Amino acid sequence: MEFFVLAFSDPGDIVADLFLGSGTLIAGAHVLGRVGYGIEISPVYTDVAVRRIANLTGEEPITCARPGRSKSKAGKVPDTIVDLWVRNLPGPKTAIVSLLGAKPDGTSEFSFYSFCGRESFQDWLDKRHGSLSITVREHPTTDYASIPSAELDAIANDVSRLLAEGYTVVLVDSGGETRTSQVCRHMEFVEDTRSL
Repeated sequence: MEFFVLAFSDPGDIVADLFLGSGTLIAGAHVLGRVGYGIEISPVYTDVAVRRIANLTGEEPITCARPGRSKSKAGKVPDTIVDLWVRNLPGPKTAIVSLLGAKPDGTSEFSFYSFCGRESFQDWLDKRHGSLSITVREHPTTDYASIPSAELDAIANDVSRLLAEGYTVVLVDSGGETRTSQVCRHMEFVEDTRSL
């Protein structure tokens, strides 16, 4: 991997790995002075990559699952971790379409966060990161459950409208692939398998 990173990028460049796996490319990019971004659909590989990158680089990477998932699957997530996740979102015009709602037992998927029960995610973002002007659209769903077709249509309409308005859309669920995959299939998004 070192050969490709050195041959096709310069120090400070962004290296993207759209099939992160265990995180080898992103960790190597960081060691070689590049900024690495990775996407992984499998929660198992995401957890492996997060640990590997942290061990190799001494830094905690950010996942595209719910903020802080790699830190805690059950306990509270510190605001500082969510702050870091927010600061590393793509931008400058960012919209978060949240599918967070409830776990199968009815527990709120926001129960991991300090703002749960006190204010909305949008209000929390506006107070802590108002200068970023991040827009949140919430579509509460249930983890590990299929999204009803009417809700899928509403999510697709929001995503399409936001994309048409020039937003970079970040689709967030708790870290699994069930709900985000369902939305992507519903919207007929096609995976780009070309080599970079």
